Amino acid sequence: MLKFNESYCSVMTVDLRSTEVYGAVTDLSGNILTTSVQNLTREDTAKSMNDLIELIHRLSRAAVDLPPLAVLAIGAPSIVNADQGVSNGPPAWIGRRCH
Repeated sequence: MLKFNESYCSVMTVDLRSTEVYGAVTDLSGNILTTSVQNLTREDTAKSMNDLIELIHRLSRAAVDLPPLAVLAIGAPSIVNADQGVSNGPPAWIGRRCH
């Protein structure tokens, strides 16, 4: 018989929202092992990017004693232009952008 080893490795997931980002590290069955949240500043993209990177580093440090991280998945609630490497902003921002 085969047995699934849910603790073979860990998965980090990051959920981008309009004003905050949520992160979690789970085992392969989706059991949450550690979490973190970080506020974002919509008006300052560079600061928000640094805050996102800090959240990822914080989760990585918290996961040091967990099964090795094998996957990083980032969800963005917007249209993403992969060729240009940009997100056009979440739907909640449409019509509210500064010109």
